[in-house]
Amino acid sequence: MITGTITTTVEEFQAWLRKHRACEEGRAWAREAGITCIAEAWAKLEEPDWMAWLGNAIEFAWPSGPLTIWAFEESDRAMRHAAAAMEAAGLTEQAAQLRALPQIDSESAAGSAAESAARSARSAARSAASAARSAARSAAWSAGSAASWSAEKKHACDRLRALIPSITEEVPHDD
Repeated sequence: MITGTITTTVEEFQAWLRKHRACEEGRAWAREAGITCIAEAWAKLEEPDWMAWLGNAIEFAWPSGPLTIWAFEESDRAMRHAAAAMEAAGLTEQAAQLRALPQIDSESAAGSAAESAARSARSAARSAASAARSAARSAAWSAGSAASWSAEKKHACDRLRALIPSITEEVPHDD
């Protein structure tokens, strides 16, 4: 029986993941981490999209308030990181435009930020003077991107868990 808080075996949890069509990468992570229940997976996941998949797989009723807060916070963080990447690539004017945006804390702010980001991105594209500069920018971004991306995903998961500590107390057994 798979439940939210009652531990099963790794094999039983793997069978549940297969039945609910978890991706191979997610199943491998759960197997290697020795995950035996949904609550344990929720507590340890560091992939925001897998957290969403898990909640949807058990038909969790996502609370709109905390989920909205999380989405706005993550959008705001993405804008700030985009500004840093533009600055690192020497696109200081475009970075300044993104940094000047107000914090994303509402749908209207998110829309405004998206429009401004699109304008900045178009301007940045026009400002890229040569293929060499573009290649240098890509090399600079990729050098630190793996560790940075991993840290960002972990931050997003930790923040989602802070807003929604548990997605289930018990998941009905479905043979």
